[in-house]
Amino acid sequence: MNERDVTRMLARYADALHEWRLEDWADFFTDDGRYEIIPRENLEGLADGVTPLGIISCPDRRFIDDRVKAIRKATVYGPQVYRHLFGNVVADELGAGRMAVRANYAVYRTKPPGEAELFSVGKLEATVVDGDPARFASLRFVCDALIPGYIVLPL
Repeated sequence: MNERDVTRMLARYADALHEWRLEDWADFFTDDGRYEIIPRENLEGLADGVTPLGIISCPDRRFIDDRVKAIRKATVYGPQVYRHLFGNVVADELGAGRMAVRANYAVYRTKPPGEAELFSVGKLEATVVDGDPARFASLRFVCDALIPGYIVLPL
């Protein structure tokens, strides 16, 4: 696995979300994979070992699957389209088939009658486990600014 493979993985991740294939999105995570969205200010000044307060925190795949079910069955929202952009992807080998990944991201949301807005921007930090397919052991989005409104679709 290399940076090109990780960049392609992020593109497939975004495609799953753009097409509302939420079950496929969940499959990007290992069984103990963690998914988090955290405001940058919640990370600043934290002592080592302190868990930051997240907007969304799914400590493993069960919670990720529950999030998919909630979006499908319980969440009420109007029509909207999301587009994820990833850039400046850096992947460093950790050994044992694991890569540390950093990238910048921007997510745009469009709602009728076609008004687009920058929904979230920041960086992502991830650990990817090589395999067929490769999966996230952890994926954290660190938002540079508060997200307007509510989050329907995952970042």
